[in-house]
Amino acid sequence: MPGESPMAVPVGGHTAGSVALVGTKPGTPAVIGDLVRGGVLGLLAPSRPGRPHTRFFSEDTGRDVRVLQSLIAAHQPDRLYPGHGGVLRTAAAASLTGSPE
Repeated sequence: MPGESPMAVPVGGHTAGSVALVGTKPGTPAVIGDLVRGGVLGLLAPSRPGRPHTRFFSEDTGRDVRVLQSLIAAHQPDRLYPGHGGVLRTAAAASLTGSPE
Protein backbone atom coordinates (compact mmCIF):
# COMPACT_ATOMS: atom_id res chain seq x y z
CA MET A 1 0.00 0.00 0.00
CA PRO A 2 2.47 2.63 -1.16
CA GLY A 3 1.80 6.04 0.30
CA GLU A 4 -0.92 4.68 2.59
CA SER A 5 -1.21 4.16 6.31
CA PRO A 6 -3.32 0.98 6.42
CA MET A 7 -5.92 0.40 9.11
CA ALA A 8 -6.40 -2.89 10.94
CA VAL A 9 -10.03 -4.05 10.71
CA PRO A 10 -11.29 -7.00 12.83
CA VAL A 11 -12.51 -9.75 10.49
CA GLY A 12 -12.53 -13.19 12.10
CA GLY A 13 -11.39 -15.92 9.75
CA HIS A 14 -9.57 -18.88 11.29
CA THR A 15 -10.20 -17.52 14.78
CA ALA A 16 -11.66 -14.51 16.51
CA GLY A 17 -9.19 -11.65 16.69
CA SER A 18 -7.95 -11.91 13.09
CA VAL A 19 -7.59 -8.62 11.22
CA ALA A 20 -7.44 -7.34 7.65
CA LEU A 21 -5.30 -4.41 6.56
CA VAL A 22 -7.17 -1.90 4.44
CA GLY A 23 -6.22 1.42 2.93
CA THR A 24 -8.00 4.65 3.70
CA LYS A 25 -8.80 5.42 0.05
CA PRO A 26 -11.08 3.48 -2.33
CA GLY A 27 -9.12 1.45 -4.86
CA THR A 28 -6.35 0.48 -2.45
CA PRO A 29 -5.67 -3.28 -2.10
CA ALA A 30 -6.63 -5.05 1.13
CA VAL A 31 -4.72 -7.82 2.90
CA ILE A 32 -7.44 -10.11 4.25
CA GLY A 33 -5.43 -12.93 5.82
CA ASP A 34 -7.49 -16.08 6.30
CA LEU A 35 -10.93 -14.52 5.95
CA VAL A 36 -11.34 -16.51 2.71
CA ARG A 37 -8.79 -18.19 0.48
CA GLY A 38 -7.81 -17.70 -3.13
CA GLY A 39 -8.21 -20.23 -5.92
CA VAL A 40 -4.68 -21.63 -6.27
CA LEU A 41 -3.74 -24.15 -3.60
CA GLY A 42 -1.39 -26.54 -5.37
CA LEU A 43 -1.83 -30.30 -5.21
CA LEU A 44 -4.25 -30.41 -2.28
CA ALA A 45 -7.21 -28.58 -3.81
CA PRO A 46 -8.67 -27.59 -7.16
CA SER A 47 -6.93 -24.73 -8.89
CA ARG A 48 -9.29 -21.93 -9.87
CA PRO A 49 -7.16 -18.80 -10.06
CA GLY A 50 -8.97 -15.67 -9.02
CA ARG A 51 -11.99 -17.49 -7.58
CA PRO A 52 -12.41 -17.44 -3.81
CA HIS A 53 -13.16 -20.48 -1.68
CA THR A 54 -15.05 -20.55 1.60
CA ARG A 55 -14.17 -24.15 2.54
CA PHE A 56 -11.52 -23.43 5.09
CA PHE A 57 -11.38 -23.89 8.84
CA SER A 58 -13.40 -21.04 10.28
CA GLU A 59 -15.31 -20.41 13.46
CA ASP A 60 -18.27 -19.16 11.37
CA THR A 61 -18.07 -19.22 7.55
CA GLY A 62 -21.34 -17.34 7.09
CA ARG A 63 -20.08 -14.54 9.33
CA ASP A 64 -16.79 -14.45 7.42
CA VAL A 65 -18.61 -13.95 4.12
CA ARG A 66 -20.77 -11.19 5.62
CA VAL A 67 -17.67 -9.49 7.07
CA LEU A 68 -15.90 -9.75 3.71
CA GLN A 69 -18.87 -8.21 1.88
CA SER A 70 -19.07 -5.44 4.49
CA LEU A 71 -15.32 -4.76 4.24
CA ILE A 72 -15.61 -4.50 0.44
CA ALA A 73 -18.59 -2.14 0.68
CA ALA A 74 -16.98 0.09 3.32
CA HIS A 75 -13.41 0.27 1.99
CA GLN A 76 -13.82 -0.46 -1.75
CA PRO A 77 -10.48 -2.22 -2.29
CA ASP A 78 -9.53 -2.93 -5.91
CA ARG A 79 -8.11 -6.37 -5.09
CA LEU A 80 -7.73 -8.66 -2.11
CA TYR A 81 -4.69 -10.55 -0.88
CA PRO A 82 -5.69 -13.60 1.16
CA GLY A 83 -3.16 -15.54 3.22
CA HIS A 84 -3.42 -18.53 0.87
CA GLY A 85 -4.30 -19.11 -2.77
CA GLY A 86 -3.40 -15.97 -4.66
CA VAL A 87 -4.84 -12.54 -5.38
CA LEU A 88 -8.60 -12.10 -5.72
CA ARG A 89 -10.48 -9.53 -7.72
CA THR A 90 -12.91 -7.72 -5.49
CA ALA A 91 -15.95 -8.52 -7.67
CA ALA A 92 -15.27 -12.28 -7.45
CA ALA A 93 -14.91 -12.17 -3.69
CA ALA A 94 -18.01 -9.98 -3.27
CA SER A 95 -20.13 -12.65 -4.98
CA LEU A 96 -19.46 -15.31 -2.32
CA THR A 97 -22.59 -16.74 -0.76
CA GLY A 98 -21.09 -18.71 2.13
CA SER A 99 -21.85 -22.07 0.50
CA PRO A 100 -18.89 -24.48 0.34
CA GLU A 101 -17.43 -24.60 -3.16
